[in-house]
Amino acid sequence: MKTKISKSTLAAILILAALTLVACTVNAQNTKATSGFIEAYVLVLDGQNIVPTADLYVNHRINDSWAITAFALTTNTWAELYAGFEYSPTSWLVLGLSGGIETNYPEYWRTAATILILTKKINFTNFFEYGGSGYWFDIQLKYKATSWFKIGLIARRFHGAGIRADFSIPKTPLCFWIAPVYNQGEILAGPEKGVFGGIIGVSSNF
Repeated sequence: MKTKISKSTLAAILILAALTLVACTVNAQNTKATSGFIEAYVLVLDGQNIVPTADLYVNHRINDSWAITAFALTTNTWAELYAGFEYSPTSWLVLGLSGGIETNYPEYWRTAATILILTKKINFTNFFEYGGSGYWFDIQLKYKATSWFKIGLIARRFHGAGIRADFSIPKTPLCFWIAPVYNQGEILAGPEKGVFGGIIGVSSNF
């Protein structure tokens, strides 16, 4: 069965590719100020609902406290693109606000808020979005067990809640991750009876 990709989603894919090129170019010119990641993953729920996703995040530091950010994401049916600012009042706390667009006719607007707590061993990330298609969140808590392995918890709307494990490849920017999840109820946007599923992905920092 072939999946039909809308023109708006195709445009978002092209934007994602363009942003990747820009990110790589800027990063090559200023490796200290610009960083980010590019990621691809697949969600499988109940053994049949398959959702491929790709996203890109770019962070350009203005100074020790402020940064300009951009984020783009696309699936086979939906996409978004937004930019904003991040403020770091301390070395371990990051607060962010962003605004942009999504492919949801006729309401294309999208907003996002970010709270990050980042330490050497423990990372807590909380992303919340709201826009024309409704709200979305991604909450994760990860513990760095070794230099190449992280273990933690994930709760992501439309995906589910479960355990996440990250496996980094030494001497490369690549990381493979898996997350068995369970999705049920309105908050996670799951069915009433609940379904099991899993997410498998790969990401690369720059």
